[in-house]
Amino acid sequence: MAIVTVHRPRPVLVVVPSRGEELRAATVEALAARAVGHAWIVGRGTLEEVELDDAGARRTFATPTRIVALEGRATAGSGGGSLSLTATVARKTPEGLELLAGNLVRALAHDVELMITPLDPEGDADAEIEPDAEATEKEPPAPARLAPADPWAAVAKASAVAATPTPSPTGPRARVHPPAAPPAFVPPPAAPPAPPRRKSVEAEIYPEPGDLLDHFAFGRCVVLRSDGDELLVQHPVSGRTRTLRLSALQAAPPIDEDGKRLFKLTQRRSP
Repeated sequence: MAIVTVHRPRPVLVVVPSRGEELRAATVEALAARAVGHAWIVGRGTLEEVELDDAGARRTFATPTRIVALEGRATAGSGGGSLSLTATVARKTPEGLELLAGNLVRALAHDVELMITPLDPEGDADAEIEPDAEATEKEPPAPARLAPADPWAAVAKASAVAATPTPSPTGPRARVHPPAAPPAFVPPPAAPPAPPRRKSVEAEIYPEPGDLLDHFAFGRCVVLRSDGDELLVQHPVSGRTRTLRLSALQAAPPIDEDGKRLFKLTQRRSP
């Protein structure tokens, strides 16, 4: 992970996580390394894998996705720091572009750039203060105040243990932005509305990890990973894994077998 400090009216940290590095852990590590307690965070780029929580329902895209919008805020207090990130991502499927939005639970970076703007917890984060011209000539402006690193120390340590990042074969990449005049503040674009949920599929017959499948050609299989239209399954005897697409199959409503859901899959007939 590379961290570059860009000096603007407020110092901005540009964080470039290594490929395969867990995004939340990289953010917490950057906050602790620069002693930042309160900050506004935006991001852009692509992810290798992402898991989002939308009103208690968790979905995972295990294929490369592009970040449509990523923003959040970090706060620190006497009891420790908290990090809240929301995201909207998109990926290509045979049926077209698929969107997913919600609170970011976990994400693995592919080519991501985060911009972290430290905030003064005692002041207004959005207010712009114009210094007195006469006072400016006599003395330099006071440096920006950052919150102490202590509130984030425990969070950074816990995130480092929980995350299992994949090291980049080429090492971290640092992107240094040339100094420029401070741009006018532009609020991040609003996230597009999430597509309507197919309740009958996801809530009733959508296979999840741990469910059983009775495939018309391969026989009994166990679901290892469920990602939209794509399933990764394993034969319990041979141990061989296969990738299935539900769009090419017909799934019957599940039945209970020894406490697990069993889906019977047949070949989809042409209309």
